[in-house]
Amino acid sequence: MRKSPTYIHFRVQWQLLGPDSPGQRFERQRFQDFLATLNADPLLGDYDDFSYRADRCELAKVRESRSAGVQAFNKLVYANDQLTVVEEWADAGATEFSARLVEILRAWFKHFPNTMSVMQRCWLRALLQPMHHTDSRVFIGDRVLKLGKHFAGTFVQMPHQVGFAVGCIRPWDQQQVVIDTKVNSWRDNVSVWIEVASTNVLAPPINTTNPERAGVPFAICRDFLENEVIGLLARFDAPEDDNLIGKEE
Repeated sequence: MRKSPTYIHFRVQWQLLGPDSPGQRFERQRFQDFLATLNADPLLGDYDDFSYRADRCELAKVRESRSAGVQAFNKLVYANDQLTVVEEWADAGATEFSARLVEILRAWFKHFPNTMSVMQRCWLRALLQPMHHTDSRVFIGDRVLKLGKHFAGTFVQMPHQVGFAVGCIRPWDQQQVVIDTKVNSWRDNVSVWIEVASTNVLAPPINTTNPERAGVPFAICRDFLENEVIGLLARFDAPEDDNLIGKEE
């Protein structure tokens, strides 16, 4: 199993708190100043589309499609007292995106200093190809889940998609990060699609004094994906004739 996944989606969502946030109507100019701060450093977003309403602001950068029917973009949205950062078919790696989260939040506090943010959820999605299996459905169904004979005895042909889900809890700063993971065969029937999504239970708020905390829950999810999930899949990525039964410790 290749150790380095191809990341295709990053997303984080913060709940905003404080006297400068819930129920307040942010002025258009403050958002424009926020956009200018981000665009002063192209690595922070390079947004070229700005839309504003009193209860919603959206910054976006649409990039060339990676393939037919696939749109690549960066987006930052403020709505319902939530701030969401999205990268779809991201050019950035996970390390770069994690650092970007900190700087985006630092810029936010510069223009909206009387707010606090609570990391609610984050998502990472990645593609990975097994080294010894050409069909990811067979790899997951037969190799990982050991369901080959059940598929063959139930379905007329191989299902369109095969996968499984797992939920785990990881500690963070005396709190808990609830991690939901999905592993499925990708639509090309070659790659394995992995999604790791976290919900941060009672996470401590971040304010203008500690924006560096913004990258911690994301790093927890990345570590879970790259080490625990990929580590699990790697145990089954062996040649077709290599029988794993009886070799498990």
